[in-house]
Amino acid sequence: CIGSLLRALTHNRFPPARRTWDGMYRDKEPDRYKSLEQFARYAVIEGYCKSLPRPFSLLEVGCGAGILLSRLDPALIAHYVGLDVSSLALDEARITYPNGNFVHSYAEAFSSDANSFDVIIFNESIYYLHNLVTQFNRYLSFLTPGGHAIVSITHLCPDPLRLFEEAFHKHIVSQTVVTDTRSTKAWSVYLVSKEPSL
Repeated sequence: CIGSLLRALTHNRFPPARRTWDGMYRDKEPDRYKSLEQFARYAVIEGYCKSLPRPFSLLEVGCGAGILLSRLDPALIAHYVGLDVSSLALDEARITYPNGNFVHSYAEAFSSDANSFDVIIFNESIYYLHNLVTQFNRYLSFLTPGGHAIVSITHLCPDPLRLFEEAFHKHIVSQTVVTDTRSTKAWSVYLVSKEPSL
């Protein structure tokens, strides 16, 4: 399980987390996100994006080097903000999408006006939030009325998965489970509405 890595990166150690992620990008370790194993998960995120009214303003929390962004049809996006803790990752992302706005920050430190974004994506990044429920609720407030979040969570980390489902089950519009049969890794990808359903 990657739980020990997640704890090492996030447990009240923001500066070491930043240095660790910069080191990982320097060593090209996150290139695994470009692998065939990840393909179907990205396709689900793309599909959810295509199901939403477009063009939309998009905030990607934990955008990394822009791998997801490189897969999205630019016609979907009216305005893009990418947020990440690694400056090296953001340097790569700027090459992928020079028209975007990129913010070097921890998710907890980022703030925006209410109703700023139509779509917010947490692509394998929600684990790094301190107090997942409080922070995700805060990010929901950044969504426009009728806005949506898309969240991808690996089944290798069952605690955040369970916590997210318990806290936000009334907001979940759709959930797709993706399994790579070769590696047996699985992910849940959620489409989440700003407002809870009745």
